[in-house]
Amino acid sequence: MIWNSYLIDLESYDGTVWDVLDHFNEIDRKLFDTMISGQLFKSKLEEQDGYFKEIEIQPNFGPLGCRTMWANSEGTTFEWKEIQLTNDNNLFQFIEFFDWTTEYTMEHQYVKARMVESIEYKDLINKDFLFETWDVKFLKK
Repeated sequence: MIWNSYLIDLESYDGTVWDVLDHFNEIDRKLFDTMISGQLFKSKLEEQDGYFKEIEIQPNFGPLGCRTMWANSEGTTFEWKEIQLTNDNNLFQFIEFFDWTTEYTMEHQYVKARMVESIEYKDLINKDFLFETWDVKFLKK
């Protein structure tokens, strides 16, 4: 919310949307390093294999499972596909918070996570998933 309210005024900004996003990513990483890494882990976390091994994502499963989206994690273009996970025998590691928009209010609606282990979905191991932020738990490893 700090970003949206105080640090950017797109109407008067003379760069491109991608310049704005690069600027946002710098701020986002500094906040992550200070608020998450520094306070919870007492050291700077480093991504390994494209995700943070110290932060596990645990989706909330209702009676019908958990509805989410997945995509291949290679490349820069993602084709997201919906899936209904039916069991919680999966291990997801935190990558980043995600929003579809880059031009307006970014609310971190989604958590992007990598599936690193699974019994039922072996073909989806090493794929990226999007979960609603409010519908997951963050676990410190």
